[in-house]
Amino acid sequence: MSFTSHIYQIKFSGSRMPEKILLFESNKIIIDFNKLKPDDYSFKFGSYFGTSFAQKIITIKDPKYITNDKSPNKKFYPISILHEIGHSKLHKSPPNKKPVGLIKYEMEAWEYALEEIKDKKLKYNAEELQKFISKCLKSYIKNNHA
Repeated sequence: MSFTSHIYQIKFSGSRMPEKILLFESNKIIIDFNKLKPDDYSFKFGSYFGTSFAQKIITIKDPKYITNDKSPNKKFYPISILHEIGHSKLHKSPPNKKPVGLIKYEMEAWEYALEEIKDKKLKYNAEELQKFISKCLKSYIKNNHA
């Protein structure tokens, strides 16, 4: 299965539990997501992005749940995968539910993703990316502290 996100092509091998997730630009592999995640973690498709520390599973949103081609979720899909990999590498358990702990936990994973974007020289509009991350941070607080 493959999926187009922004100027990138993402290719998955495997069905429910993707064995390989690769990011391409102009038929050249830019990122092998499997090499970035911890060896003891697996990927799984789901209806959301998330990380299960107990099961050691990184859930990535199944592209079939992204129906709007102009959706920021589609454009920033690779970055969202990097964000979840960040959780798996940086954290050992979910954060406490207090806003400060939650924001710190999420910001650390976004900072990991931003470093990978810079390191891999991915092409994104910095202002649009910052708006996307801000929207995500607001949604974490809203969904966890409403």
